[in-house]
Amino acid sequence: MALCAFCGFRPGALGNHDGSDGLEIRDLPEIQIDHKTMTVSFAQVPTKAIVRRKISKARHEYFGLLNEEGCRYLGEELERRLRLGHALAPNSPVISHFDASKEKHVTTKAISASIREALRAAGFNWRPYILRVYFSNRMLIAESKTKGFIRDYRAFFMGHKGDIEHVYTLNKCRLPESLEADMREAFSRAARFLDTVPKPEDESIRNEQLREMFLLTVGYTEEELANLDLARMSTDDLMQMLKRKVVETRPAESVSHMNGNNSMSRQRVLDASEASVLINNGSCEFVGNLPGGKVVVAELQPAQS
Repeated sequence: MALCAFCGFRPGALGNHDGSDGLEIRDLPEIQIDHKTMTVSFAQVPTKAIVRRKISKARHEYFGLLNEEGCRYLGEELERRLRLGHALAPNSPVISHFDASKEKHVTTKAISASIREALRAAGFNWRPYILRVYFSNRMLIAESKTKGFIRDYRAFFMGHKGDIEHVYTLNKCRLPESLEADMREAFSRAARFLDTVPKPEDESIRNEQLREMFLLTVGYTEEELANLDLARMSTDDLMQMLKRKVVETRPAESVSHMNGNNSMSRQRVLDASEASVLINNGSCEFVGNLPGGKVVVAELQPAQS
């Protein structure tokens, strides 16, 4: 289920119609299996999973990338099989029978039945293909929300023929390193849209969201912020943007006041109570409100004669 939902693979790529072929350990070039300690790890996450031509519905080779959550599920399952005595050689199936003595591929029909059984047990009357639809929909959202993740990448990961598949074929099943690196980097940023288990927000993501909220509050539009890297923007640059928009939207008489007896030095974000004291004693001027009870004020200094 993780390989279908997080990589976009068809069940037939995991095991073909008669169980004679399917996804194998050798198709995961970045997997690391320690038979002594019975542990499984991955040299890179997201990790690469290759769909060979023989198990590809469109009869062309391509690859997908399995996110961190999927790698955890796959690693736990393969470690369980190691403890049961499965060999896990390069040609061993990734999806196999429980019995170690019958380590062979599982048919597409059996894989689909297992997925359907799990969905029914959870109370959903969905077809197994819903997992591939999930991947497609989440990556479609990532296209609009994530810088660098483009439609061609989504199409390639899902096994559709397109421009990147053409490049892949011309290079004899090997993409230029620069393109493959860009695809991996773009997917790494988009992978959070696939996650199903809540996890603590990354500090950089939280900062990016806060900065976006501040800028939208003072009047910037989503279109104006679309091409900005808010996560890496310095605090000084952020404050300059806030000031610029405040000046643009401030009434003319207020701007005139700023250029008269008083001149603004810098703006500060304060709690409402602290801002009230400074505004009342004349050392600051009210600029605007921010979410969470915060207030933007501008420090005032006597104008130079």
